[in-house]
Amino acid sequence: KENWPDHKSGCKAPAKDFSSGPTKGVLLPAYETVKVQQGDGIFNMAPAPITQRIGLPLIIRRKDHGVHASDNLHATWLMIDPANGLAPPSWQQTVGDCLVVRADKAPLDTETLAAVTDYVSDILDAFSDRVDQSIIAQRFYHREKLDRSIREHLQIQQDYKAFQENSQMFS
Repeated sequence: KENWPDHKSGCKAPAKDFSSGPTKGVLLPAYETVKVQQGDGIFNMAPAPITQRIGLPLIIRRKDHGVHASDNLHATWLMIDPANGLAPPSWQQTVGDCLVVRADKAPLDTETLAAVTDYVSDILDAFSDRVDQSIIAQRFYHREKLDRSIREHLQIQQDYKAFQENSQMFS
């Protein structure tokens, strides 16, 4: 106890090891959870710039795209440039289905990804409102703010499910 202040400042919890066994990713636009093998080539790809900037690097890979592919709004949002809010032209139409994984290979669940896309939607709203980029950075580009937004999003979803369940009991 005597050396706790000295110990605490240098103490770090060991990092979780996600390097063995499959992890979970999410298919967009269906928000379907899928297993992804650790050796999958997706983990050699660069994370989407906006996800790096908000502190939760996600990697996005198209499964199919081209003439017959559908648009995938949430995948497009995840590919925006944090400096201007625009996705590259190749990500603006006929994107098709996409696989999304965490760059650190930790499992990604659909609820968290939905919260992240909502957060990016708020960033896009700020760009469309012509908010200065430095204010956008100050308002959104912090992992702590993303984490708070995810917690709030998950709580809203949980409250809504409880409301639905209670409503069914009285109908």
